[in-house]
Amino acid sequence: MRERAGHAEGMTSSLDTTPGPVERRRTRRFLTQFFAAFLVYLLILGAALIWGDWDGTSPWRLIWVLAPILPILATAVMLVRYVARSDEYEMQMTSRSLAIAFVVTMLAAVVIGFLGFTGITVPGVGWWIYGIGMLTWLIARVVLQSREAHA
Repeated sequence: MRERAGHAEGMTSSLDTTPGPVERRRTRRFLTQFFAAFLVYLLILGAALIWGDWDGTSPWRLIWVLAPILPILATAVMLVRYVARSDEYEMQMTSRSLAIAFVVTMLAAVVIGFLGFTGITVPGVGWWIYGIGMLTWLIARVVLQSREAHA
């Protein structure tokens, strides 16, 4: 048997990989929680940027600077729980999309690092790398899901 796109042609290519109602509910719940955490992140970040006095000397500025990390940690916990409770297909799709995002994120970090050797600095470099990783994960997930649906 010849393999194509990670699936053996023949008997296994006709398997139904469409998520069932339980998996769709779990995914919807995860996405709802994910976007809620992202909204909380944006709100906290906005408040921290407005009232944080990051360049000042107040000890409160450290709390403002670190406050946006809380929803990011919540998102990480949600993702780990989601993957741990996923069926094999969902776990494979999540792992593949995260692997793609990891490679692209590391490549971005290396490129930005080499640019630093030339004196070109990227303001907020950590946020760019974080954003590249998250956006790549989302795009990879959508593309992989679409490819599987059309295979």
